[in-house]
Amino acid sequence: ISAEYGSYVDAQESVANRHQESAYLPTTEFRFIYMPPTTTTTQLQHSIHNHHNKHRQPNDDDEKKAEADADDDIRLPYPAHRTNKNLEDIEISKKLKLAQILSCNESFTLFQQHLARESASSYKNVACLLSFVEYVQFKQLLKDTLPAGAIHAGTFGKFKLASSIPQSSVVHENLNHNLGAAPTSEELLREYKGRAYHLYCKYIKDDAELRLRLPHEQRQVLENQMHELDKLINSEMDADCLFRIFDDVLICQYEIMWKSYQRFVNSSDYLLVQEFFQQRQQKEKKKKTRRF
Repeated sequence: ISAEYGSYVDAQESVANRHQESAYLPTTEFRFIYMPPTTTTTQLQHSIHNHHNKHRQPNDDDEKKAEADADDDIRLPYPAHRTNKNLEDIEISKKLKLAQILSCNESFTLFQQHLARESASSYKNVACLLSFVEYVQFKQLLKDTLPAGAIHAGTFGKFKLASSIPQSSVVHENLNHNLGAAPTSEELLREYKGRAYHLYCKYIKDDAELRLRLPHEQRQVLENQMHELDKLINSEMDADCLFRIFDDVLICQYEIMWKSYQRFVNSSDYLLVQEFFQQRQQKEKKKKTRRF
């Protein structure tokens, strides 16, 4: 919003004024799109301003806001013009982010229950969330245990999950027993390739227990890389490639959850989540006040 109008208030005034001038002018809504990890904030802003031919240049505050959104590795604001849309459509930008909801115990539980209620075949929505959790835990394991510099945290590399979520048995079970006291980086990499294969079998393979909804192209790419365990373990795939191997799956599942999230923020459960976050912020402010 800041890249287009300067502030949310300016956006309201601009749309309202244009609507008064002509009933046929399109109103403006803002949606969030995924950008590749290589796309910088500056490149995105440059693209937005060139596309819409705006005269106002971003100031320092705009840069800080854009960088804050870019840090979560998930979404960046992009203006989209559509006809016959109400101004309330951009209210979603003022809500808690989905990443925030998944980072706290209470909100994570309520959102999980919302996913289960939404679909007649609720296991598909729940599998979407479960797979997201396990793939993020897999990335965190690689980031925490492989040598520094071996991987570069990109998409969801810094994602924080709720602390109450149990550790995945596929990702963490018997890890020390299999590797011994002081495993080398090569031994770690081979072990993690095996665990990646089990995650592939659980969610992506044709006869998977919790087969995810994925585009055919994504599924085919992963099948070519991971359909045989021996070939995968003995392949030349390095730590960074293994770290990113499920990125497209993560983004796809996040998009599915995002659609449910847009409905979740208009539910009574979201009011409980909002109240919880407000109470937590008040407690944090009181703690800071006591320190001073």
